[in-house]
Amino acid sequence: SVLEQIIRDGEVTRGWLGIEPQELTAELASALTLANSDGVLIRGVMKSGPADRAGMLARDVVQEIDGRPTRDVTALLQQIAALTPGSQAKLKVLREKKPIDLEVTVGKRPKARAS
Repeated sequence: SVLEQIIRDGEVTRGWLGIEPQELTAELASALTLANSDGVLIRGVMKSGPADRAGMLARDVVQEIDGRPTRDVTALLQQIAALTPGSQAKLKVLREKKPIDLEVTVGKRPKARAS
């Protein structure tokens, strides 16, 4: 739990993949000639981040993380944040309408920089 992490580590550690997700609307799914709008579109992948090292590409559609469906951006971000840095996550992804499996080594979410 969050409280246990704060007591143990003095901070909350969140998983991170280094992706820029976007809602997959019906219009976007149609433009990409996908059968439906299940999943989350990846708009960008941070160079040398965990997703990049696993082979994820912009325009991939993440449909599941560790067997749990990714219905929208909020769910995807919550699922990623709950992952333990250093652990392996299995992602089911659509790439050019073909299903592929990616295994990502979860990173630690970088601390926000003060502006």
